[in-house]
Amino acid sequence: MRHKLMWSFHRQYQLEGMTREEVEKLLGKGDDLQGSVEYKLADDWIGGWRVYHIDYKQDRVIRAKETWQDW
Repeated sequence: MRHKLMWSFHRQYQLEGMTREEVEKLLGKGDDLQGSVEYKLADDWIGGWRVYHIDYKQDRVIRAKETWQDW
């Protein structure tokens, strides 16, 4: 589990600075929310969903936050 958490922590910061097009190649199409885009990925390893909330400025990632949902 620790390895998986470290992997997701590093992935979060790898997204910063990428363009929206590059992010959507990795995570698929996201849902536009209030000022950010939400991407949901099924997590087969622990179940549930990994959810990325990504803020863009001029189509570049300025902030990426990862959370996990079990529903």
